[in-house]
Formats: sequence, structure tokens, C-alpha cells
Amino acid sequence: MGIFDESEVEAGHRGLAFSISSQIEILKASIELIRSAIKIEDRIRNDLQEHADYLAASLLGFRIDLLPWN
Repeated sequence: MGIFDESEVEAGHRGLAFSISSQIEILKASIELIRSAIKIEDRIRNDLQEHADYLAASLLGFRIDLLPWN
């Protein structure tokens, strides 16, 4: 046991982790949906708006891949 009792701080961290765990799971599912959409939509487009939407999704997917927990 250390000099200080850290059990209260650890309990607070566990409570915080539990309270956001469902949001983390939703974020992970969203990441997988974005990745899947990018793979499916990887094709040439004649419509500039469709191409712009694909580029935006691609950039978002690229940024997500850079997240430290991936």
C-alpha cells in the first residue's frame, strides 16, 4: 500500500469508464460502418457531389484510422 489511499480516485475512474462504455461501443460501431462504406463505394463517379461526399467520408475514415486506440 502506498502512502496515499487512492481507492476513492480509482473508484471514480471506474465509475466514469462504466458511464461512457456504451458511447465507446457506439463510436466503435460507427467507425466500422464508415470503413465498410468507404470500401463499398470505392469507384469512379461522374457526379461531382457524389465524388465530394466520397472524399469527405474517405478523409473521415483516414482520420479515424489515425486514432490511438485503433
